[in-house]
Amino acid sequence: MKYTIRFPFLRNNTSICEIKDETGGIIGYIQRYHANWTQRTINLIFDNFVNNVKVYDSDKQLVLHVVEVNNVKTLIVERWRILIGDQEHKMESKTKIKTNPQFLYTKNDEQVWIKKDFADRIVRFSINNKKIAEAIPAGLMPPQSNLVTFDIFDSTLDISEVAALYFILALKN
Repeated sequence: MKYTIRFPFLRNNTSICEIKDETGGIIGYIQRYHANWTQRTINLIFDNFVNNVKVYDSDKQLVLHVVEVNNVKTLIVERWRILIGDQEHKMESKTKIKTNPQFLYTKNDEQVWIKKDFADRIVRFSINNKKIAEAIPAGLMPPQSNLVTFDIFDSTLDISEVAALYFILALKN
């Protein structure tokens, strides 16, 4: 399945973005948010220090909620809690070199690697070296690069998870 999202031009923007399917119909919404004024102030000073994302369905009911874990340990290794209904999953940064960001998303017993290689615009989602999804920006520079096409090859992840995980990766790098 193919989906498209036009993300905001400014990274600190908290506007709602539409998730569209192949036919152009709106199937959901995604939004970055700040939990309080302290997070907003810290993000203005330290450039995206805290990143939280919510994904809604077409009726604007909350489907997925990504919350960044903030404590002393996460100053070295960034971690997020992904809440889908009653289930809680985890994601953490495994990036060693800033030009090659890598995240590990643990969902039930599956380990999903989210990787972006140097000089490659495509973000790949894989399980056991099998590609299950990818995110492809339309252009090299904004505003074209704000339009992202998502290809999902496997039913392990749905568009709400892929979009939220990509958005976090894009905000952090």
